[in-house]
Amino acid sequence: MIPRLLALLSIFLSLIPHAQAGMTEEMIDLPTCTLHVRIIKGSAEASSPRFLMMDGVPLSGAIFEHLGNRLSARLGATSTLIDFPGIGNSALKGKNYGWNPLRECLRSYLATQPPHVFVLGDLATPVMAPLVPEFPKIQGLVVLNSVIKPSQVHPPFPMSFLRCCPLLGVAAGSITPRFIYENRIRYIGLGRPESVSPEEIHALYAEMRQNHGLSRLARLMNDIELNEETDRAILGGLATPIPQLFLWGEADPVLGFEYKNLPPYSANQQFFAFPQARHFLMIDFSEELSEAIANWHATAMNRETALYQ
Repeated sequence: MIPRLLALLSIFLSLIPHAQAGMTEEMIDLPTCTLHVRIIKGSAEASSPRFLMMDGVPLSGAIFEHLGNRLSARLGATSTLIDFPGIGNSALKGKNYGWNPLRECLRSYLATQPPHVFVLGDLATPVMAPLVPEFPKIQGLVVLNSVIKPSQVHPPFPMSFLRCCPLLGVAAGSITPRFIYENRIRYIGLGRPESVSPEEIHALYAEMRQNHGLSRLARLMNDIELNEETDRAILGGLATPIPQLFLWGEADPVLGFEYKNLPPYSANQQFFAFPQARHFLMIDFSEELSEAIANWHATAMNRETALYQ
């Protein structure tokens, strides 16, 4: 009986060529910043896809863990989940958290990376989009609910409070009960809140608060410029003719319709809306996102790769 069970187990495992190898964490010291990354390893094959993933505020790169795991299973992909500078365990070494210092941090990191697809969300798009033309190793973009036109964006509470009144915001935020923050994460971020455990929400909240997290967040929100110059920089970067996939949660109460600020889609761009998904759709809609990314990668990305072989 036992040998038969072992044989069945062997057959079952052989049908999972991209079984997840686990997640590791690294602190990367760069000239102007320190980045904390999580790495979900996929297949060891050289042709296996590589994804870099970064969101914005206020949660760490851990929000991409579900999506990274699913892409590992579907594609054998290796995904690197980056804490946005100033969030989680990533930080700039200087005092200014404006767009230029943020981009300089990512510029030095990208110089060390192999070819990849960059998955962007929230404030990661204003930081990264203008850098895309500089780095041919960015072979494609996947853009989730992001700031496209900063000059018209109104950050939600508590981001708005931290932006207008950073010192008062940190003081008030420090005495705000945990459940208020966690309810905001659920209300703004999750279209299927029942699918995410309280323990996972608490872990995300804990990472947001660690290492004087509110002070770093207040500095970041105070230093970034939400102006028309940034609008132009984003659209200029997205005009780069590489494969691009836009995946949007329309029920996001803050950025749900921000995609309407994009110009008409070009031949290298595709868009899919998820009417019930909210801001952190990479958590509770990770299955739908991984399917969309896998299908896109099999067509647009593979076709792009063939052109350069």
